[in-house]
Amino acid sequence: MPSTHALAHSDLAGDTAAVVALTLLALDLHPAAGWPEYAVHALGFLAVGTLWHDRRTVLARIRRPDRALRALDALLLTALVLLPLATHALARDLTAGTTIAFGLALAVAGTLLNALWLRATRTRRRHGPPGTAATLCRRHRAAPVLHLGASLVALAGPAAGLAVLAAVLLLGLVQ
Repeated sequence: MPSTHALAHSDLAGDTAAVVALTLLALDLHPAAGWPEYAVHALGFLAVGTLWHDRRTVLARIRRPDRALRALDALLLTALVLLPLATHALARDLTAGTTIAFGLALAVAGTLLNALWLRATRTRRRHGPPGTAATLCRRHRAAPVLHLGASLVALAGPAAGLAVLAAVLLLGLVQ
């Protein structure tokens, strides 16, 4: 039986981190900005929203968090709150470097989400139907690799790298 009390603070912290990240993204928007800046911010919103949702999905399947799980969750929340910085840099200057930085920020967040889930799985602190667990593992393992690959595409051209990152984010949304 999952302990809802044990995870109530984690849920609240995650919701707060997502609200802070989304607020930072919203405050960075300017009416005079062009469509490329709006598109980058839309990706930032999508990234934060997807990460927030996936984190909540993983936490809902954790039965008894331990110290390591809480530490991984804190690192994941830090990565979530820092995503607006990478988004801001990319929106202001679409270069290979900023596209790679944005992709790396997504890869780090995805890796931390994977680490959280793998820790819960290996310490038998998760619950739920086995099929759900397998789907989560497959989905979360692929994301950081795809983000890194998309970042490398940015070496050929920042717009191409950004397009691949957008495709990866959208793919994560529909899965």
